[in-house]
Parts: sequence; C-alpha cells; structure tokens
Amino acid sequence: MNIDEATQDAEALGEETPDMETLEESLIELTQRLGCEETVEQYLNENDETTEEDNQTSEEEELFDAKSFSLDTTLVRVRMKERNLALTDLQEQLGVAYRTLTRWLSKDDFPQHRNLVKLANVLDIEPYQLVYRKKIYGDNRPSESSDALRYVQRRIETIVTQILDDKETSKEKKLDALVKYHNILLKATK
Repeated sequence: MNIDEATQDAEALGEETPDMETLEESLIELTQRLGCEETVEQYLNENDETTEEDNQTSEEEELFDAKSFSLDTTLVRVRMKERNLALTDLQEQLGVAYRTLTRWLSKDDFPQHRNLVKLANVLDIEPYQLVYRKKIYGDNRPSESSDALRYVQRRIETIVTQILDDKETSKEKKLDALVKYHNILLKATK
C-alpha cells in the first residue's frame, strides 16, 4: 500500500491523526476477527444448500439468532460517525429506549428483526451487513481474502503508514507500531 492509498483510506474512514490507541483498537479487532468471527454473508454463501423457499425462512431465523450472530458495532459506530449521529439521535430515529440501544452496542442484547431493519435504513446499509456469525475456528481460520479481515488489515496498514510518515512521532513509537503490526501478522499466518 502506498502513502496516497493509505491517506485516502484514512480520509474515507474519517480518521484524523493516527495514534497508538487507534492502532491498538484495530489490532484487537483483527485478532478477534481471526480468532472467532465470520460474516453472515460469508456463512450464507458457504452454506447455500437449501432451496430458495427454505432459504428465506432459514436465513431470517439464523440471521437473528443472538446465540449464533452478533451486531457489528464497529460498523454501526463508523456509519454513525459518517452521518454525524449521536447515540441520542440514533435512538430517536429508531424509536427505541436509549438503554436498549446501548445494550445493542455493548453486545449485551441483540435487536429484533424490525429494529435491525430500521437500524440498517437509518445507517443506509443492508441489514445483513450489520451482523456477523460467531464461530470458533480452532485450526480452521477464515481465509485471508475475507472482506472483514481485509478491511481491518487495510485500516491497520493505513494507521502504521501514517504513524511512520508523521514527523512528530518519535522513533520509539514508530518502532512500537511496526513491532505490533508484525506480531499480529505472524499470528494471522499461523
């Protein structure tokens, strides 16, 4: 990834000055995604053995099973930031209690179908994009071509590139960023 691409990615994500905290958050997210998560879209594409009629029913049941799926709170927060929405604004537009919304975002609760559709409409995305399938992989890790993994990896590369290019960042912080990025990539390839 060159510097121009990294800068464009950061601008597209609404990021300002990269810092070690942002890098830490991205590294944690990448670790989580490598360890136990799969997107709903990937799951539905891989397990497409049902008839079209059965598929509508089973997709909906599986899509909203809180034991198997989780709300992608990172995407929700990114879309909220892009749309300049505060939690109270989102809560009002959805017509739900503030506590309900915060429980969704802290993954203590999972929205019902109608609320997930409302949330997707407010954020201008498809409902399936808001959820991912929880799965423990063991030795069978998701492929590196996964969209979610590529997104997080690009974001980390962008942050590391920006930290390295920042003239005000100390050499120690630059080295620390490179070491952390290198270590997470080593974990990803094991």
